[in-house]
Amino acid sequence: MAAAHIRAMENPEAEGRYIVANESIWMEDLVKMMRRLFPDYHYPSHNLSSKLGDLVVRFTSFFRGKGAGAFLRRNLGVFPEYDTAKSKADLGLVYTPLEKTLRDLIEDLQSRGLLGGKHLP
Repeated sequence: MAAAHIRAMENPEAEGRYIVANESIWMEDLVKMMRRLFPDYHYPSHNLSSKLGDLVVRFTSFFRGKGAGAFLRRNLGVFPEYDTAKSKADLGLVYTPLEKTLRDLIEDLQSRGLLGGKHLP
């Protein structure tokens, strides 16, 4: 994100808004990746990727703040896809693969002692 801001400021031809996002992934697939990379941690055992899960999330969304609840109801089951062609072309951004980003994140949290025990936050 910082690189995008710097490049946008330094490039006089940069204009408008830029979508700065790497790849999208379903939460279930993210947990699978984390299990593969860090198998010694405990992960959620309930998969909410089902009609029952949708019902639970939709129901509990009414007990969240107005904005968060509305966001959950509006985006439940929607897979976000972003067109980053403009940020790549205009700013020359090269996105770090998600697996590397995830590995770096977990290793950084570990090095700072922020992952108590073997449960991920």
